Amino acid sequence: MMKLKVVLTGLVIMLHSAVLSGQNLLPSTENSAPAQPPAGVISQQSTPQTDELIRKRLKDIFRHIEGLENLQVNVKAGVVELTGEALNGQAKEKATQLAERTDGVVEVQNNIHEVQSIKKRLQAVFKLTEGRFETAVAYLPLFIIAMLVIFLFWFLANLIIRYDWLFKKMIPHFFLIELVKQCVRGGIIIAGVLLAFEILDANTLITSLIGAAGLFGLAIGFAIRDTVENYISSILLGLRQPFNPNDFVKIEESEGYIVRLTSRATILRTAEGNDIRIPNAKVFKATIINYSSNPVRRFDFTVNVGIDQNLPYIQQLAVQTLAAMDGVLQDPAPFCAVETVGDSSIVLHIYAWLDQSQADFIKLRSNALVLIKTVFDSANNRMPTQAAKTSEPPQPVENMKAIVEHKTQDITPDRNVKQQINQEREQGEDLLRANAKKE
Repeated sequence: MMKLKVVLTGLVIMLHSAVLSGQNLLPSTENSAPAQPPAGVISQQSTPQTDELIRKRLKDIFRHIEGLENLQVNVKAGVVELTGEALNGQAKEKATQLAERTDGVVEVQNNIHEVQSIKKRLQAVFKLTEGRFETAVAYLPLFIIAMLVIFLFWFLANLIIRYDWLFKKMIPHFFLIELVKQCVRGGIIIAGVLLAFEILDANTLITSLIGAAGLFGLAIGFAIRDTVENYISSILLGLRQPFNPNDFVKIEESEGYIVRLTSRATILRTAEGNDIRIPNAKVFKATIINYSSNPVRRFDFTVNVGIDQNLPYIQQLAVQTLAAMDGVLQDPAPFCAVETVGDSSIVLHIYAWLDQSQADFIKLRSNALVLIKTVFDSANNRMPTQAAKTSEPPQPVENMKAIVEHKTQDITPDRNVKQQINQEREQGEDLLRANAKKE
């Protein structure tokens, strides 16, 4: 009885102390799990029993993995030793990874050697091939369906792009029509291929192909940057073309007649009959002078006369001479201006206008120079070098009309180059249109 009292008294004292100290004598669910050693610290709980559990666990795992069935596993103090034969190095590495992932393993010693027997190697290859063949046969119906889907989308794409009226209704430029048709065709075919991959459950392959295509496209983009720039410039030039075929233009330092606009370059034909190919990217950025956009064009030249000449009379004579010429327009009328007055000569600048559809620019300007020289000589107008040889005053020109008619040469437009261009334009690519919007 006395002992029971002592025990009860001790329990009461312990309970009272626990309450006062705030401790809970009941086991906590949060702290019921055994403490785990910190990461990187080897556990002290390795025993022969735990080693045997690890060995049995690994043997059971290897027994269910092809190529690892015959491996031997020895475990001592958490150190796993793997021995036996594996078909290849990949199987050896896989065995090591599985052992390292097993709880309680401290170290893995891989003493596995690869199979050297030709017979076993060939048996493994034949077995693998047989398995792949069976898989291919199982997937054959799906593969046939996928190929049919691709064929149907290909047929649909080619059928759609045959309806030219549909594209012409939406897109005004034939070059853009061809570009859009190819884009539509490619988009439909790509959609069919993606659907076929979905049927085959090859989404991972699609992701890989898209990634590879992105890198490949980036590399190709840098490699053909100039080509792409020329192609885009061709589209923009074709949409709002700044010139027509046979127009006489000056692009930077190049001057000639427009032959054609291709998807890569603009081709000019010089007055000498030589062709100049200018990249479209350069043409799009260049300053272009189109001498043919306005049929009315002005020509000019300078003439030196003596310092002692009657300038108003000389100016009037020059204007009358040009006004009497065929091909020179009366509106705007010819004009003669004094450009400079020097110590020994006066420079006259003479201007006149012509219709390029009726007269050739070079021929008319050359003819005007000849007539001015002839009329000035008839009027006793002295050039600076003749001033010291004669002192006769200028005389009125009474037969100016006869002089002009006698000295007038052929001024009709030269159509030889344009005829050559028209013949060449019948063949080959050309993006220029007669009814295109002009800038």
